[in-house]
Formats: sequence, structure tokens, C-alpha cells
Amino acid sequence: MPKTRCALVIAGGRSRRFGSTEKATVPVAGVPMIRRIVQRLARVVSRVVINCRHSQAPPIATALGTPSVSVTFAHDARPDQGPLSGIARAVRTAESVGADRAFVTGCDMPCLDPSVIARLFDRSGSGDGAIACDRTGRLQPLHGVYRLTPLNRALERCNRRDRQAVSALVDALDLTIIDPETIQTTGNCRTCINVNTPRDLDALERLQFQSE
Repeated sequence: MPKTRCALVIAGGRSRRFGSTEKATVPVAGVPMIRRIVQRLARVVSRVVINCRHSQAPPIATALGTPSVSVTFAHDARPDQGPLSGIARAVRTAESVGADRAFVTGCDMPCLDPSVIARLFDRSGSGDGAIACDRTGRLQPLHGVYRLTPLNRALERCNRRDRQAVSALVDALDLTIIDPETIQTTGNCRTCINVNTPRDLDALERLQFQSE
């Protein structure tokens, strides 16, 4: 039986650099950011798991509208425990619906390119998964496809060692790296861009979405 191709969107952070607004629901060129992300993911996966705090779920669900892909919320049992805790919670939900691999990303990456994500799935068959580099060559662990069994083991090791940064996954796993040149020939080289501040959003709207 084929496994469910899944995506995990980590949205449980406080986004303090963005101000008091819920970043996932902020409009990007008139469309809520989380809706843009899920619309793009729907072209590659059959299910999306969104990790967030309980209080975030209603506004995020409203911002999503009627998605064209199955969406499940994985609420943080204990909020503010860091992104690795959120990933672990989302992984458990993904496994419960039959996924063995998942694309893991944040709620602030509205330029995700489905063609690049599909390439990551294709390259994740050996080792523990595949992640992308951005245009500067920096590894992007929140733009990667992971096999869930080794990812679970890595999350447990990071937790035991009190390593809470997402970058710790790079050291803990055997990952295929998709370089910027491959990304550029596959799709949009801005796929890894994330939005941390209102200024980032303004710049991205001018650069990426001005023709929409």
C-alpha cells in the first residue's frame, strides 16, 4: 500500500519579531500566508499537518478558507517548548495517518515551490531525507523532506542533549543536500525565503508578488 505523502507546517512560535499579529494569518499580496503555503503544498502532498497552540487554531483555520487538501491540526500539549517539540508533535500525527516521509516547513515561507518540494521527495529515498540550501548556500532544515522513523530518533537524541535548535537535525541525520544550482534549474530559487519581520514581508511582496 502506498504511503501518505504529507507536509508538516510548524506554526507554534510567538513570532515576536513580527509584532502582535498572528504571522501565519498575515496577508501576503492579499492572501493569508498560511493559505498560500497550503495551496502550494496541496500540489505535492495529500495531507497537511499544522502544529500550533490551541489558541492559534481558530484564526489559522479561518485564514485557510476551504483548502484543497486534507488539513489536520496537531496542538502543542505544552506550548513554547521550541520548534523541535512542535515537529515531534506533528510527526506523531503524520504517522497516525500512514505517512512515512514528510516535508517539514515553517508557517512563514509563502514562496514554497512545489517543483522543488517534489524534487526533495524524489531525493529522500536514500538516507534519512533531503533538505535544501538557500541561495547563499545555507542549509534550510525547515525546507526538507524527512523519513519519519529516523527523524523521531533524531528528535529524541536532541531532546536528551538539550539541543533545541532546528539546525541540530542536520548534525543528527544523514541528509542529501539539494544545492542552489539544482534548485534554480528545478524551480523558483526563492522557495527557501522566510518572513521574520514586517519589513521582510514588504520586500517580498515587491519582489515576488508584484505581478499577481
